Amino acid sequence: MCSNELTEFSIIGAGAVATHMSVVLQAAGMHPLGVYSRTLESAQALGQKLGCPATDRLSDLPGAGMLLLAIKDDALPDVIGRLNATQRESVVVHTAGGVPIDVFRGKAKRFGVIYPLQTFSRQRQVDFSAVPCFIEASDRATLGLIRGVAERLTHTVSELDSAHRAVVHVAGVFANNFANRCFAIAQELLATCGLPPELLLPIIDETAKKVHTMPARQAQTGPALRNDRLVMEKHEQLLTERPDWLEIYRTVSRSIHHDTLS
Repeated sequence: MCSNELTEFSIIGAGAVATHMSVVLQAAGMHPLGVYSRTLESAQALGQKLGCPATDRLSDLPGAGMLLLAIKDDALPDVIGRLNATQRESVVVHTAGGVPIDVFRGKAKRFGVIYPLQTFSRQRQVDFSAVPCFIEASDRATLGLIRGVAERLTHTVSELDSAHRAVVHVAGVFANNFANRCFAIAQELLATCGLPPELLLPIIDETAKKVHTMPARQAQTGPALRNDRLVMEKHEQLLTERPDWLEIYRTVSRSIHHDTLS
């Protein structure tokens, strides 16, 4: 391995992020040495895809130039604490948006973060070359190594510290997770009328297209923007049997209306 390049990796995790990242890294020329997951079946599925060994015993995972941790945020401290001496010699990297780099301190020699700002599902292909990735590292030399890996994934690589990365992560939750939850509620509402979810696709697509060309605040429409109380009260009546949906409706409507006053 060249001193300024990482050419091999082992991976901890076998979910959507682990799968997408490891497949792209392999296609970009990095060699996978092994996969670990708490569930052997999951590890084997990814190991078969990559053509490398799989295990549900963390101690059996081989060390490598890079050890990539793509697992639940809450599991990171425990897993990092259980790395063996050989694994700790790797450049240890996690992929979490909201977990600070300090999670590695005292537990690894060279470490960092590659956080891809994207939503991943196993059944969907993603053009990783267009995904923004944010990197951080324990030192400048390690940052250079991690940047080299990130640039195998995407054309858009930015250095960002943990505090600012956490803000980006929250922004991603609003833009993706919360918006998708609203899509799901909308689909369920149509289903109560026997209507197909595909009817929502044109308005969803147009909403997304607008923010490519104008600020989201400028693109805002709807009764809350106009403070159309009669319409909103009718909507609230329709939602009385789903208090969780009603709470979302009222909270977001208040936020939209208050934004118009600022």
